[in-house]
Amino acid sequence: MEYNKLIAEMHTGDDVEGFYVLKDAFLKTTAAGKPFLSGVLADRSGVIDLKVWDYSGPIGARPEDIGRVVKIRGQVSEFKGAPQLKAASAWRTGTTSMTFPLSCQPPRLTRMRVSRRLSA
Repeated sequence: MEYNKLIAEMHTGDDVEGFYVLKDAFLKTTAAGKPFLSGVLADRSGVIDLKVWDYSGPIGARPEDIGRVVKIRGQVSEFKGAPQLKAASAWRTGTTSMTFPLSCQPPRLTRMRVSRRLSA
């Protein structure tokens, strides 16, 4: 597991966990009727598509979620030639800033339930 890895350095198969800015978020439904979150994460190095399958949590349900810092744990995969991050866990933080002084604790997290875990 790599922590706070830059998006530009992510490769298919990488297990990552870190803080990223949520640029876009949409609650959607699969053809089978299951809810999922589709979004875009960003950091100073780039952007990556986000998928959280079997998800009906709070992220993406409110317009103010856009621009928030989220903590994501998941695995990088590829879909139609483009990288995407399949999240196993997602947390909303209480901040819109990516700058945290070293002397401070990480932002307060709100854990969201994700019903399915990625296989190892």
